[in-house]
Amino acid sequence: MSHFGRQAKAPRILELSRHPGGADAGAWQADHAVAGPPLPTDPAGSDAWRQGAERAIAVYRTRRRRDQAFGEDADLFNDPAWDILLDLFHAEASASRVSITDAASAPNIPLSTGLRMIRLLEQRGMIERRGDPFDGRRSYLQLTAKARDAMFASLASS
Repeated sequence: MSHFGRQAKAPRILELSRHPGGADAGAWQADHAVAGPPLPTDPAGSDAWRQGAERAIAVYRTRRRRDQAFGEDADLFNDPAWDILLDLFHAEASASRVSITDAASAPNIPLSTGLRMIRLLEQRGMIERRGDPFDGRRSYLQLTAKARDAMFASLASS
């Protein structure tokens, strides 16, 4: 449980980073398949997506280790907008979708803060909502080209 009194849900970036190999891979992919219109593709090719996604996972895991090390003082380092962008970048690279609720459920922040960050990211043209073609009550988030380009630049290997 987070120090805000609610159960911290593991964001999809960590769930997706635990992709099993071997016989379990097909079942995992079926459970996490993308429904609806195709996701944007990276003109640089699949290697760039894979490398960017791996870097996003590494950055995210480093941030969570830092949160654990600092315990109740971890809130000093919150950066929910960056966590949301990392999660969405990895989801696109993995051909998965992230719901608004999942994106807003970042560790160590109240849900209201996550929703506020989503609104701000939308206003700044970094993310956009896409309706679920199978459930009109649900929407998914995805990066805009502007944010995707910035994420590639930020996560590029040096």
